[in-house]
Amino acid sequence: MPDATNPLPPLLILVVDDEDMVRETTAWLLADAGHAVHEAVDGQDALDFLDEQGPVDLVITDINMPRLDGLAFRRQAKSRWPGLPILLISGRPQPPGLPSFMAKPFRWEALMAAIARMTVPDQPAHIN
Repeated sequence: MPDATNPLPPLLILVVDDEDMVRETTAWLLADAGHAVHEAVDGQDALDFLDEQGPVDLVITDINMPRLDGLAFRRQAKSRWPGLPILLISGRPQPPGLPSFMAKPFRWEALMAAIARMTVPDQPAHIN
């Protein structure tokens, strides 16, 4: 149920990051806000999860990861699940032309606003 700290309905979110602390903290905060959260350590792990479990409401993925990075994951995921919302995150500057990008570290309020824009109809698509 939405509340003041989380105005969104419960979502199924896949958090993908090779940095344990970032992935686990993000997953914990999202779960604490009422979302069902799964974790993956890289893009290949995320694709394997999606192949086995089916699509989710949103993927939050780091860009720079070993094995299969976030950009390669996004390309493959979008070819399989074209409507899958994918929020790219990185501690490095935003690559040109990337939609749905957030810089790390990010504030909780900014993350929740980005998730709302990507999952709630009629929200502005630009993410700061």
